[in-house]
Amino acid sequence: MNVVMAKKDAEMAKQKSIDSMQTVMAKEHSTKHVTVVQGSSSAAAAPKRKGWSRAAKGAVIGAGVGAVTGALVDKKHGEGAIIGGLAGAGLGAGTGAILDSKKNQ
Repeated sequence: MNVVMAKKDAEMAKQKSIDSMQTVMAKEHSTKHVTVVQGSSSAAAAPKRKGWSRAAKGAVIGAGVGAVTGALVDKKHGEGAIIGGLAGAGLGAGTGAILDSKKNQ
């Protein structure tokens, strides 16, 4: 008998919880306001961001590789890194520009 009563009490507690959540959801749903803007295309769709060009990617990668290589090869590590970074950036940008032009053809 006590087991049956405990099950009924648990069922009632469960139903009270469900009812209270439904009440909260109904209140939230009734208080939400929707604003519709018409005639404005910028609000409807965000502008698509363009990625990096191949020339820019090549310049950055070339600068990094050139700086590391220059620092390792030259006895004056700072000077070698600067020279290698500049040379790598130039070569990387040039290679990327060639790839960009082939892509556009």
